[in-house]
Amino acid sequence: MYPVNNFFSNYECQGWTGNLRYNLAHQGWKIHVSATAKNYQAVLNHVAYLATKLDFSFKFASSQKLMRELLDVHGARESGGKLITIYPKN
Repeated sequence: MYPVNNFFSNYECQGWTGNLRYNLAHQGWKIHVSATAKNYQAVLNHVAYLATKLDFSFKFASSQKLMRELLDVHGARESGGKLITIYPKN
């Protein structure tokens, strides 16, 4: 449930792990990255690699329980499949 490449993690909370490289604005854009159980690890590896290379903040579902909830067909529609969130600087 964690990227295979090295990355800096500065918080873990309720099944989420985050890499916040700068203070987040009170309001602003965020990008949700969807994945499936089958491709999640590959997608997460790519996002973590790009975050390190391009210096952006992100968080990802790092617990099996949270991942199952987000991928459940009976789960909340607005959060379904959104396993990774990217926070652009501007």
